[in-house]
Amino acid sequence: MRRNSQLFVNVGFRLACPFTIWCDWCFFGVLVAAHMCPDMIHLFEVAAFLAMTFFSRVVKKFSATHATDFDRHFLFKFVRNLLASMNVNEIMHLMFGRKLLLIALISVSRLDADLFEDGDMVILLGNTVIERAHNYGHFETGLTLAADKKNLRFRNLGWSGDTVFGHARSYFGPPQEGFNRLEADLGKLKPNVVIVCYGAVAAFEGDEGMAEFLAGYDRLLKMIKKASNPRAVILVSPPPAETLDAPMPDMKEHNKRLSLYAKAIADLARKNQHTYADFFTIVGDGVKGQTSNGLHFSERGYCYVGPKFVKALGLSPVPNHQLESESGIQLRKNIIAINKLFFQQWRPANETYLRLFRKHEQGQNVKELPMFDPLIAEREKQIEILKQSTLATK
Repeated sequence: MRRNSQLFVNVGFRLACPFTIWCDWCFFGVLVAAHMCPDMIHLFEVAAFLAMTFFSRVVKKFSATHATDFDRHFLFKFVRNLLASMNVNEIMHLMFGRKLLLIALISVSRLDADLFEDGDMVILLGNTVIERAHNYGHFETGLTLAADKKNLRFRNLGWSGDTVFGHARSYFGPPQEGFNRLEADLGKLKPNVVIVCYGAVAAFEGDEGMAEFLAGYDRLLKMIKKASNPRAVILVSPPPAETLDAPMPDMKEHNKRLSLYAKAIADLARKNQHTYADFFTIVGDGVKGQTSNGLHFSERGYCYVGPKFVKALGLSPVPNHQLESESGIQLRKNIIAINKLFFQQWRPANETYLRLFRKHEQGQNVKELPMFDPLIAEREKQIEILKQSTLATK
């Protein structure tokens, strides 16, 4: 764990009472000991565990809008990072000011130590906002660089107009056909992390469609676990809509619906002990001139919201000068190339002939689809080299 990792914490304070004084001093002792003996920090995690029951209760009311899941597992990791990042002056100020630090809205720089591991296969899953992202590569580029030394591989399973039921993924049958197709795709890819973004389509149904949406989402999450058993699942709220000039409609009311769905998704994430990423709030009112029709991001829009997507996942976006460096540009081009190669393999234009009811005509050519794999692997090697060059840019 890096001693110099930055920690940004939005904190709430409560005056200490007799019930909490013991927590103050126990936590104070742990912090001082960890500061004096950073190489033995894992020994002090045991002491930090004593405060977890108290923290897990008070933190729930602050966590609704942030990209973290305040279960015991995450809190354990957060306390570990906290121990290594605070200095003695900060400790003395907090403790002798007789304030109790309440862990509230948390965003840990370089959260990749917890979110990602080296070699992870990361799936981006959702509808239009996810599928169209593969054309520009800003989401994957930002996450690749924010993950620092971790080597990540991305596969985009977004499908425009899709729902949690798989409506858009079914070619000629009912939604269940598309749902089964997604289950098969996840089983084949075996992702370590799945980033899911649904709700933009369902929000048009308002309150009337909320119960059905949440039931379908819950079913989808159970299927993801069954099909691929990823280490982490992150639920991302849909982004806000943009109000364009007349004659385009005012999207204020729709954004209210999106906000309600975002909160419901946050509750669903906590219920299933998944991480929640509040993309809706982080993008906020900044969607001005970033969409082509008020709903779908343009190329400029993806460039704008890319760092915000990274931030919503709890990581720190790299500076713009690195993204815009020659190696950064080449990195994104290689990521786009991989996205296109995978898309052509996963959703070939002549799929009816290769796999479906006309496969008796050209089905023999399905053997060519695995030939995309070495092309993708070669590009991924180049990405690792370009990533290091980009991160080294001053």
